[in-house]
Amino acid sequence: GRFRAVAAMSNAYVVRFLRVLSFLLVVYLFGRVGLHWSILVPLILGWIVLEKRQMRFQQKIQSFLFVQDRKKLASLPELPSWVSFPEVEPLDWLNVVLKKMWPYINQTAVEQIRTSTHPIIQNNLPTLLSSLEFTELDMGNKPPLFTGMKAYERKNKEDMLFDCHFVWDGEFVALMKAKVALSSFDLGLTDLRIAGSVRILAKPLVTRPPFIGALSISLVNRPDIDFTLKGIANIMEVPGLHGVLRNFLTNTIVNMLVFPERIIVPLVDLPPATIDALQNPEPTGFLLVNLVSGRALKVADAMSAMLRSAPLCTLQVGNQSYQATAPKRTADPTWDLTFEFVVHDANVQKLKLEVIDKDQFDIDQSLGSCEIPLKSSEDGTWITHLETLNRVSTGQLVVKTMYKPLEKSMEESAGLPLPEERFSCALLRVALFKLTGLVSAQPADIYCELNVSNTSQQTSVASYTNEPEWGKHFDFRVKDVSKEKLTVKVFAKQPLKLLKNVLLGVVEVPLDELIYRTPKTLWPLEGAAAGQPLLHMHVKLKVLRDIKRLSSFKRDLPVDSSLSSDGLFTPFPR
Repeated sequence: GRFRAVAAMSNAYVVRFLRVLSFLLVVYLFGRVGLHWSILVPLILGWIVLEKRQMRFQQKIQSFLFVQDRKKLASLPELPSWVSFPEVEPLDWLNVVLKKMWPYINQTAVEQIRTSTHPIIQNNLPTLLSSLEFTELDMGNKPPLFTGMKAYERKNKEDMLFDCHFVWDGEFVALMKAKVALSSFDLGLTDLRIAGSVRILAKPLVTRPPFIGALSISLVNRPDIDFTLKGIANIMEVPGLHGVLRNFLTNTIVNMLVFPERIIVPLVDLPPATIDALQNPEPTGFLLVNLVSGRALKVADAMSAMLRSAPLCTLQVGNQSYQATAPKRTADPTWDLTFEFVVHDANVQKLKLEVIDKDQFDIDQSLGSCEIPLKSSEDGTWITHLETLNRVSTGQLVVKTMYKPLEKSMEESAGLPLPEERFSCALLRVALFKLTGLVSAQPADIYCELNVSNTSQQTSVASYTNEPEWGKHFDFRVKDVSKEKLTVKVFAKQPLKLLKNVLLGVVEVPLDELIYRTPKTLWPLEGAAAGQPLLHMHVKLKVLRDIKRLSSFKRDLPVDSSLSSDGLFTPFPR
């Protein structure tokens, strides 16, 4: 069996080498005959398309074998989690239940996707698109296949936590209508394939049936996503649109479902504050990651050995990600770069690293990946990890990690935190609820832009209203509390992208005031043309637990009374 596998792999490399050699021979003959180089462009595009189709075909075959015959799992490049990890249990019973219930789940899920994704898609459209809407949606007849489940031992007796590993290679079809400037075209998304881990938190546990208050569902890390875009002929008429659409749709899926983003399914009646705490978990600390070097990385193929670029390493914690490119082409790269992540639950979150061979003339290929549980990182101490890359024959990464916990509450006598060199000393959490008291001739599409230092975030657009509501939480990393401030700008969106949006007003909050001033929840909108608009917003500053403080710093500030007694919005949990 091993000899056949090696022979099949050798044959695949020989075939690929001959295809590349044939292509280069065609290029040489074109030059020899004296034909114009522009004739080669469609040939090159056609060759790239064929390569991608071949790779997708191979992925489908592997997925088919995975589903149909578990006796052949050993021949596949990625084994089910219950084979590799003894603490993971198989979920055959769940797959049987899902198969029976999928037709009913399909109908509910289609409507839920339409409702939840429409505002997110419209508010985050790339510049090239003016609109993108679903015209038809079908989840297909094949449910996801769950390959294993891991249950976590929790000190907290009020919840239960499970991670379920899954692969979905169904018959998903989404037809969309896309508009670019004054033209429009039909777009189809098919052959959707997602592989990853879904996290299910059962919390709180209650004393009445069904004994679980709510389920919180999210993806542990960025999943592996692949799909096919139809309508390519129309898309190719606009340069760069195909790549923009793929990145936009992939990021939309990730930003909706990857932890800490989550879907809450209440099973009993719960107070709004409890739902808000489940929907928006507070960060617990920062993770510093020093990507040191790689050792004996695998060369993807013979052609990559000659034309390969410097190895690229991606780092992910939840929906946060960074990329690091080595300074030169080598199998033993040195990065020595440090990154900072916001951590929401160090006991269950993981750092995922993947090394990629960026090929200029072919599809990027993975050189292996690994995961580091954050609970293995100690508080305030650098820990060195030598991680062997999975799914490849050779390759290791040298990584250093350090976890820096945040205080649970800010004591008034603690003093001003001193800035950390290069890294954050505090985290600012902003809960933006709504805007009231706006005087305007007619309703408008209103949104807010939040800025701290060089970091900007934006709310969704509240459509056609004079009293917009958002109910959204935002997190900002802070390096120097004494110098930085929060700026919130409220805009009325113009119908045409070429027109500049109208600024309705601004709220500015110096961060050092948050240490000694009683937090308020109603903020006057400065610069408003008429009326006295109030921004309903809660601002909370959390500093590192072991940070040095300047205890002598004290500002003479008036005390603001809290104005949250109107009950129109949910206060911060905990």
